[in-house]
Amino acid sequence: MEDLTEIDGVPVTKIERTLLDLSGVSDPDSLEEAVDCALRRRLTTVSRLRLRLRSGSGRHGIKKLRSILAERDDKGRPSASAFETRLNRLLLRSGLPAMREYTIWDGGEFVARVDFCFPDSKLIIEADGYRWHSGRRAWQRDRERRNRLTELGWTVIQATWTDLMQRPAQTIERIRNLLQPRLPV
Repeated sequence: MEDLTEIDGVPVTKIERTLLDLSGVSDPDSLEEAVDCALRRRLTTVSRLRLRLRSGSGRHGIKKLRSILAERDDKGRPSASAFETRLNRLLLRSGLPAMREYTIWDGGEFVARVDFCFPDSKLIIEADGYRWHSGRRAWQRDRERRNRLTELGWTVIQATWTDLMQRPAQTIERIRNLLQPRLPV
């Protein structure tokens, strides 16, 4: 009964049990998105999920859930969106593990927190969804931020949902090309 709770008088399983059950019937990508969504909405934590996994050993699909949790720190910082989760998965599967949610400073001054970054190459990848980057204010803020990063020597590329879903190979090729050492002309 430890897995049950009530919402508006209706008995339901707790989120940790629900994710454990999903691990047995979902593909790894869908499960990862569900875990990140639960973490993002603060319905659970990585620590609580790991604790629940201890009592669920032997269940079908538990290895998928353990693998997903192994990639997350105890602070449980998930990707900011399903788009970022999918982009991170594409980068990892392509052998391009980027730093996530990387903070850039100029001396002691905060400049930006970027979605993905290769600090040694000074390459930033932003997962740009129209939802968060539409409108005059957001557009202006994005331009100012990008100009500041460029002044500091960073290369910034935007990855869109279309890039991710329809042109993943070209997106990875673009990133690989930008990561190559630049030859003098």
